[in-house]
Amino acid sequence: MKKNFKKGFTLIELVVAIAILSSLFSIVMLTLNLPEYKKKARDSRRLADITNLNIAIESYKLKKGVYPDNSDVTRISTTPVDPNTDIHSALGGWIAEDMSDYLEKMYTDPINDSTYNYRYRHNSTDYELDVAMEFYTQKNTQDNGNNNNRFETGTDLTILN
Repeated sequence: MKKNFKKGFTLIELVVAIAILSSLFSIVMLTLNLPEYKKKARDSRRLADITNLNIAIESYKLKKGVYPDNSDVTRISTTPVDPNTDIHSALGGWIAEDMSDYLEKMYTDPINDSTYNYRYRHNSTDYELDVAMEFYTQKNTQDNGNNNNRFETGTDLTILN
């Protein structure tokens, strides 16, 4: 007697395999908590942007002897200085100065709305930059600034409220 064996999977085997894979995928997706990873990624970018803005502002001061923009004016990354200028322009985006020697583009917050934005202000001797954090909110209280809702950096952390 000769038995006729066919190679392959039965429909039931395929359905069981798909069900197992779907269950594993669901468990992995619930475990990863993707919204938290997105918040972490945006905060990491914010910290990198603020660091680069600090370097650019300090470099500008070293070269020109003053901080960029008008003294005692708060600039927010959601509002261009000139409505006809791109907010990302290093030639006067949201800080009213030509920063193109120090920045390729003007950094803005990944969300850049009324809550999550970058702010900058200086007086005759000092400056402050700050940003609202989504995930690393503990940094807001560890920066020695006067605003526990924003991460502050600069030479005087009391200029912005």
